[in-house]
Amino acid sequence: MRVLLAAPDRDLLQCYQKILEEPYGNVVAAFDGTQVLELLAEGDFDAAVLDRELPRIGHRTILELLRRENIPVIVLQDSPVTSSLLLGEPLANAYLPNPFLPGELLSLLQNVLEKAASPESVWLAGQELRLSAFQLPSGKSITAGELDTLLALLAGKALDIGETGVYISALNHKFAKHFRKAGISYLAGEGFKLVTENE
Repeated sequence: MRVLLAAPDRDLLQCYQKILEEPYGNVVAAFDGTQVLELLAEGDFDAAVLDRELPRIGHRTILELLRRENIPVIVLQDSPVTSSLLLGEPLANAYLPNPFLPGELLSLLQNVLEKAASPESVWLAGQELRLSAFQLPSGKSITAGELDTLLALLAGKALDIGETGVYISALNHKFAKHFRKAGISYLAGEGFKLVTENE
């Protein structure tokens, strides 16, 4: 496993590297966007963890390249995850707001890697959604958090609005604009439910 790690603060970079090295082994560090592009040109990576505030070349340019190369990526950021962030493009596979515990980073990276390698599919309104694609059947990108929320809804699980509200909001917006065959509604006594046109 080879992980690309990039953050502008060298002390934090060392800290993140120590967190990731024990479970993932080969963690290659960079402190700006130019270094990231040089490292990507030199060899293959299985995953990337990037700080949102990379100097010289912004994280959006790097995200576009990583998505084209199908390299799963987590973006570390100082602000919380919002539905407006989740509606933008290009999207990371996941976002992790600071401050976070080491276990949160490791758990999120494992979640993203498992989905990226998964051969499984689910069906949404009669169309196939491959977990590894991180996309709705319309082709619109989604994050691991949105995908987890969608899978929970498909399984009929009760959802904590505090933890999943931002993902429900983003999914409903994407459904309305890009995939009108599905939507998430709150039903009294039942909680949130995924409603599709073939129900």
